[in-house]
Amino acid sequence: MARKRDAEARGLLDRGFARIGKDDRAGGAWADDVARPAHAAALRDAS
Repeated sequence: MARKRDAEARGLLDRGFARIGKDDRAGGAWADDVARPAHAAALRDAS
């Protein structure tokens, strides 16, 4: 990450996964880590 706050970003993404009920964790491939919960949330609530 540009600001070297990887642990904080990972924690935020992990909490996001948990909030939508997805058993997943951030792995450090940031574009993919952000896309996965966004996609899962969109599928969960298509409206």
